[in-house]
Amino acid sequence: MNPIVWMQELTPIPLSIDHLMNGFFISWPVAYNDFCLHGFDYLERHWKSQPRSEELLKEQDCVIIVTDHSDYDWEFIARHAKLIFGTRNATGEIQNKYRNIHLL
Repeated sequence: MNPIVWMQELTPIPLSIDHLMNGFFISWPVAYNDFCLHGFDYLERHWKSQPRSEELLKEQDCVIIVTDHSDYDWEFIARHAKLIFGTRNATGEIQNKYRNIHLL
């Protein structure tokens, strides 16, 4: 299983990852994408931003959107991700078009 977390500029990444790692996702690999923060050290691990691609999205079980940055192509993500949970209504304009988008 490979859930992916898409994160962007000004996202409290350590807080978000901490929430994921202290629960259901504890034993799953977690990846993230951030065009401003290319890598950081947290939880005794070096985290590296993964390049956005169709292949990466298709490999993941779930995409969690934690900020609503306008530089992301949400339609591209919706077309290629199996399941999307949005926390910031970033996909608001397209959510009725795709059944894989769920707002939290």
